Amino acid sequence: LDIKASNLSFADNELKRLFPTSLRRLLDGINFDAKSDIFLKVTTIPGSDDLRYTAEFNLLDGSFVNVVNFNNIIGNIIIKGALAQSGNYLSGSAKFSQLKVENKVINNLSLRFLQEKDRISFYDIKGNSYNGAVSGYLVASSPLTSSDSSEAYHYQGKVALSGIDLKEFGRDTFLSTKELIGRLSTELEFTGIGASLESLNGSGRLFINNAQLWEVPVFLSIYNLFTLRERSPFHDGEMKFTVTQNKMNIKRLIFNSKDVILKGKGEVNLKDGNVNLRVDAQFTKSIIPNIPIVKEIKDLITKGIYTIEIKGPFTDPKAEIKPLPILDIFK
Repeated sequence: LDIKASNLSFADNELKRLFPTSLRRLLDGINFDAKSDIFLKVTTIPGSDDLRYTAEFNLLDGSFVNVVNFNNIIGNIIIKGALAQSGNYLSGSAKFSQLKVENKVINNLSLRFLQEKDRISFYDIKGNSYNGAVSGYLVASSPLTSSDSSEAYHYQGKVALSGIDLKEFGRDTFLSTKELIGRLSTELEFTGIGASLESLNGSGRLFINNAQLWEVPVFLSIYNLFTLRERSPFHDGEMKFTVTQNKMNIKRLIFNSKDVILKGKGEVNLKDGNVNLRVDAQFTKSIIPNIPIVKEIKDLITKGIYTIEIKGPFTDPKAEIKPLPILDIFK
């Protein structure tokens, strides 16, 4: 049996009824939708009622939600599988010329996938983004044994970005008019249930090098507290963090430039974008005279250490100098 169809919608329940149960529940769980041209070939297995099939989907414009929004998905998916008395299975591959994650562009994304009972694994994920690379994996489990087809799926995975060009990346953010330079790399391991942000848990690290970040609101709020002669780029930086209950908990932050070392910790509310950080800034002796001396910390001026509290919306936080530094951060 050979079938060709054009411009079909994945939101159509009659179309989804043709898919294996685990795949159908996953598609429902992430609200997957797309317009697609479909090529389907089905063959019988001699001596049984089992069927083998090959399907190719040319996605014209796909979208789905899994904590974050994926849209503008354009590409090709190939699936091979069987509907058999001994158990159904499927495997395949996908190549996307473009997709967007929260309006951030990923190009030339490829991956492979495999269904094993109630679990679907996506692996060998590779792509390009902002002159850097994207990689990772994702495993999603659909509750086949449940009588409630709407029950949420479970997932776990890892995503890594390397060599992201901050200037190019900034153009697709609210920082499009700001000066951003440098490279960013980050990785996040995560678990969760369904498309709920509340269920997302994870841990990760972020690295920057040769980065000009002083126009990012958090750093700008620090810069505006002091009179500095120049905005020297951070030659390196690292941040360790965890994600739980709608919050990014920054366990350790260290950014180094020739004029100042920033070390701190705190949290970012992922739901409303508010930050609550405490940062120690240690300035080199050559620029200490250009910093207004605050009476409460005049005894610390010889060390050039100031503790700064930063609170408020990430897009416009407010910074305030505190009298005592988080001295253990500088040990």
